[in-house]
Amino acid sequence: MSTPPTNRLMRLVVNEDFTHVSERTDIVDDVRYKLVDSDHPFGGPGAYNGGRVRFDADGHLFLTTGDVRP
Repeated sequence: MSTPPTNRLMRLVVNEDFTHVSERTDIVDDVRYKLVDSDHPFGGPGAYNGGRVRFDADGHLFLTTGDVRP
């Protein structure tokens, strides 16, 4: 795990039957989030992080990171 903890936005190519990925490209590798005490089911003490990836009509990429509450 990185310090501080981060998420990563990646591009992958998926084959036709969705059984294999290739050509990984890291687009953004330092999207921060905070670890918090919770009953989060995915790893360690849990994490409070969220976000969305969207493209606009001109092809611009938007990445939101949630509210990262204290």
